[in-house]
Amino acid sequence: MKILKKSLLGLGMLALFTAQSSFVNSQSITTSLATGTSTTTQLPMYGLYGYTYSQQIYLSTDFNTALAGQPNLITKIRFFNVTGSLTNANSWTIYMANTTQTNFGTTTSWVTGPSLTQVFSGNLTAPAANTWMEITLDTPFLWDGVSNVVVGVDENTGGYSSINWRSHSTGANRSMYYYSDGTNPNPSSPPTASGRFGYVPQTQFVHEPTTACSGTPAHTTALVNDASICTNETVNFSLSGLQFVNGFTFQWQYNSAGTWTDFTGATASTFSTPLSTTSNVRCIVTCTASTAQDISEEVSVVVNPIPTVTVDITETAFCSDSPAEIEASGADTYAWSPATGLSAANTALVLASPTAVTTYTVTGTTAAGCSSTATSTIYPLSKIKRSITSLPTENCAPGSPVVLTVSTVPATIAGGASWEYKFIGGDSVTAVQDWNVSNTFNFIPTADSIYSFFYQVRSNNCSDYIDSNNVKVIIGFGGKTNVTPYNCNSLGGIIEMTDVFGQTEIDSVYFDTLNNVNPTLVMTGSASFVDGRAEITPSAASKTGSLTINPTNFASGVNNALKFSFEVTADMPINNFGTGGGDGIAFSFGNDALITGAGPYQNGKGSKLRLVFDAANNANGNVAGIYLTYGFNATDMAPNSAGVLAYSNNVSIWKTQTDVPVEMTIDVNSKVTVKVGGQVIFNEISLPASYKNENVTAWKHLFTALTGGDALRHAVKNYRVDSYGVKFGMTTGTSTSAPTTWQTGNVFSGLLPGTYNIWLAKNATDNCNKKVATVEITNTNPVVNLGNDTTICAGETLTLDAGNVSSTYVWSNSNAVTQTIEVTNPGNYVVQVLDTNGCTGIGSIIVSVNELPEAASIYAQGNFPTVSFGVVNPTNVDNYAWNFGDGTTIANGPASLSHTYEEDGTYNVTVTISNDCGTETLTQSITIQNTASLDENQISGLLVYPNPVADLLTIEMTSSEVANATIYSVTGSKVHEIESISGTTKVDVKNWNKGIYFVHITSNGKTSITKLIVQ
Repeated sequence: MKILKKSLLGLGMLALFTAQSSFVNSQSITTSLATGTSTTTQLPMYGLYGYTYSQQIYLSTDFNTALAGQPNLITKIRFFNVTGSLTNANSWTIYMANTTQTNFGTTTSWVTGPSLTQVFSGNLTAPAANTWMEITLDTPFLWDGVSNVVVGVDENTGGYSSINWRSHSTGANRSMYYYSDGTNPNPSSPPTASGRFGYVPQTQFVHEPTTACSGTPAHTTALVNDASICTNETVNFSLSGLQFVNGFTFQWQYNSAGTWTDFTGATASTFSTPLSTTSNVRCIVTCTASTAQDISEEVSVVVNPIPTVTVDITETAFCSDSPAEIEASGADTYAWSPATGLSAANTALVLASPTAVTTYTVTGTTAAGCSSTATSTIYPLSKIKRSITSLPTENCAPGSPVVLTVSTVPATIAGGASWEYKFIGGDSVTAVQDWNVSNTFNFIPTADSIYSFFYQVRSNNCSDYIDSNNVKVIIGFGGKTNVTPYNCNSLGGIIEMTDVFGQTEIDSVYFDTLNNVNPTLVMTGSASFVDGRAEITPSAASKTGSLTINPTNFASGVNNALKFSFEVTADMPINNFGTGGGDGIAFSFGNDALITGAGPYQNGKGSKLRLVFDAANNANGNVAGIYLTYGFNATDMAPNSAGVLAYSNNVSIWKTQTDVPVEMTIDVNSKVTVKVGGQVIFNEISLPASYKNENVTAWKHLFTALTGGDALRHAVKNYRVDSYGVKFGMTTGTSTSAPTTWQTGNVFSGLLPGTYNIWLAKNATDNCNKKVATVEITNTNPVVNLGNDTTICAGETLTLDAGNVSSTYVWSNSNAVTQTIEVTNPGNYVVQVLDTNGCTGIGSIIVSVNELPEAASIYAQGNFPTVSFGVVNPTNVDNYAWNFGDGTTIANGPASLSHTYEEDGTYNVTVTISNDCGTETLTQSITIQNTASLDENQISGLLVYPNPVADLLTIEMTSSEVANATIYSVTGSKVHEIESISGTTKVDVKNWNKGIYFVHITSNGKTSITKLIVQ
């Protein structure tokens, strides 16, 4: 392009209106926009800065209704001066244009181009206070009576003045301005505005109505604003000598190859177009009423080629003792910008040694004044951008090689030096691969874990220091388990996975380039879309702005695991104070992240998560740097403020930089890692435990910024949010198969006592998974075991133990409240146990008490050879041991039994009765007789009758001998004894048991045994 400062249409219009002034109706009409008494210092001219430029839009409906639809000339403009002077602010240039624009939608939507006509240039003096300042236009402006009108005011005197203007409220950002102490803006390409307003200065327009053509048009001459231009530069054509303002039609033509050709759509008295070849231009003017025509005099425009400007280095790094050498070519003269860090600013060859990453633009210009640009980005070695990749990107299990590859931006170093790389282990000390030219490192992981490495980059010919960066490689899956046992409170066990790591599946939740209007985006203050970015504040002092992002259908990952990424810009400083007033941009994420919230814009809003890029030191401990906060509620942010989780003083990585990539990752364990420019700034900073339980789906995503003394441009673009996390599964018992169902939550609840296997997986569909833990859910309700029902011996003591130490105890049938009691009595013993969790258990036992074994006697019954024996009235007897007196014993016999003797005679029969508590022995002497050999009457004169007997038995001795008698039962028991019998003796047997008895009668050494039957 050709460099032209404020080269706008003016001369032709001046000639046109001067030549036809006699045709103008002398009756003037005034439009007045003068409602209210509000004042402003900013519009139409801001006197507190050296240079200002403003534009204000007046709608067609604002003008006097008598002029509606009628072309007319605006010959004067008036602004209302409340008070003040124009000292050091008196050099004004005014521009006007017809426009369809109704407001300034952004801070860059200036009205520019050939339609913007210069109508006044000169020095002004402020009138007395509270009066109108009238400006007679050098070139009356032709308003078409239909369009809106924009008025631009350019003040070109360096210095300051104080003046107040009266304003007229309009709403809808109908005006905006730019101001600077060092830069005089060019109205043909104004810089980003410093601010926009919902009002215009109170203004009056003086209109002169015009008459229409009715005969033959006067002969005219085509005029051009610049007869020598650069390829495709826009030029403005007009006519001189036209005698009427309206009533014409026009057709502009060009001739570049011997033939006249119409310009498409060029049907107005003025015309603008870009030209790519040298051409002659003319206009055919037709009077509408008479159809008479005139062909204007031609004007010639020479089109000069635009140079192709190149640089030999598009980007490079340099060592501090060896500046980068950049050479431009393709033009005749060169101008470099910015000049900071350069050895020269106007030569083809320059040496560059900036202290920060700087993109230099060289403008190359030909002798014809045409120019183009090229850029070269120069990095101090300590400010290069580094990144690292890990392949494969998915590592489901250990055992396979992993390759780490470091990349650097730029790829080259000035002077032909080369990059060297070093890899260090997770202890940040031990080199796993020392300095060499290889930018890759290979390792084979042996276990599921998070492998941490640090990598460093340097030049091989200087010692400039570059911070090391950290990288983590996740192999397989793992984590810790927290187990809540089953008890009366939980009514189910709980397994919670913490410190989880594993292969993750990333889902994109939201993305916007932030370069255009979107229903999810809301801007306030100075924020606007500029140059493919959301510009939160322009490069102008004391500006605030915000961008609120409201994603739809927002969803988070496991435990609100999210990754935020965007590119942040903080460049174009007006100054480089680094202190005072503000300068900073912040990202806030929270349910109360609102622009109405407390706190300065540069430090973010809301009580939840903030990532702050603070560019200026201020009072109360605030220092420049990067802040990560959660729960911060104060106004002044300092590194040690409550709620500040982490702080870094690294400013150079982002301040004065453009489009720096930022990543903030919140993992499934609520730990935050922040990378800026590919460098880890904060590594695994823990958020409060409450974060993972927050409902973040409706949280606001807010960018805010404020400019102070440095007046940085703050902007963001390419905002992206991803959710990610592992899947969780569970099987029971000894199963070795993966689960068939998976969940996103890390908690399993309502579990019964048993064995559970916990699995982690990348997703629910592929085989990238692993069993990471086997967990036992125990029942911690009090289990009371007093033992099986038992028996003790009389006099013994039994100790009952309810267990469950530190619990409280209540025993039945007792006042005891101790863990153990001693019992001696039989009974059903019950204890209730209340543990420290408030859970209850009950145990019981039946205790029986055994006495010593007892029995009355042994009874015997029977005839030789077999006798039946029994124990009379046995109690508490568990065992009977018999001895029949003939050498035969039975160790564990019944209470009643029979025994067969081989010989008759008298025997001592014993039985030992026993139980667990003791023994007792009973003895019974029996006599048995083999009745087959009995002589029933060996004594002479002995009579025993009747036999059988029922009542009285008679024993009669007919001799004079004396005898004695003993009667035995069949069991050998003595039943009756008679010491002396002489004559007749009676024995009463009516109460005896019926059965067989033996009557033994002895006299003079003779014995008689008589078998007696009692019936």
